[in-house]
Amino acid sequence: MHQLAARTYPEVRVPLEVFEAACARRPGLDPRYGPDLYLATAIEHRDSGALGWLQRQVHRSVQSLEGRVPQQLLAEIESSVLEVVAVAMENRPPRIREYAAKGPLVGWLQVIVVRMAQKRATAPATRVGDGELESSVLGELEQSGAGLEVHVLRSKFHGALGSALRVAAEKLTERERALLRLHYVDGVGLHELSRAYQVAPAWPSSRPTVWCARFTAMSR
Repeated sequence: MHQLAARTYPEVRVPLEVFEAACARRPGLDPRYGPDLYLATAIEHRDSGALGWLQRQVHRSVQSLEGRVPQQLLAEIESSVLEVVAVAMENRPPRIREYAAKGPLVGWLQVIVVRMAQKRATAPATRVGDGELESSVLGELEQSGAGLEVHVLRSKFHGALGSALRVAAEKLTERERALLRLHYVDGVGLHELSRAYQVAPAWPSSRPTVWCARFTAMSR
């Protein structure tokens, strides 16, 4: 199974002993889906080729829902599925560990996408207040060590920053807004999001200063 899977997905690398351990945790697996398990194991272990495959597959599955769920939810559903499937949180492992290799991995992912779409489509609409948004962003900056910049924002622009952030957010793409919602509303950490999207989590150290300067210029 390992040799067949390696030929099926040459861009993915899973050591034999890691694949054997994954098989041992699934005593009822169907050997026909060995390559799918190989791919799922690679996703769990953060293989870049496997994560790229996951992103493409989830994107296709979400786009197939177009016309059946509100357009503005598609990017949010895609981001949420990637986070649930591939990102380990403090209270749970990545969902990909639950794949039992008793059916196609693509079908397993499609079920998760549909369930996520149903959950998002039926959830009551929530709107984060401008005050909550302002406090959340300033709290994030304080944790990053930007004490002086945060002090300036609080003292000069208290009450206005939240509405300015909302106006700026309305100019972002649906995908960018979904990522912001996952971070600031659902509390998904930057490192977890960066692993799911294969990007560096660090921002330039001058970013809070840049935000402060731009906001000051805008307020004038």
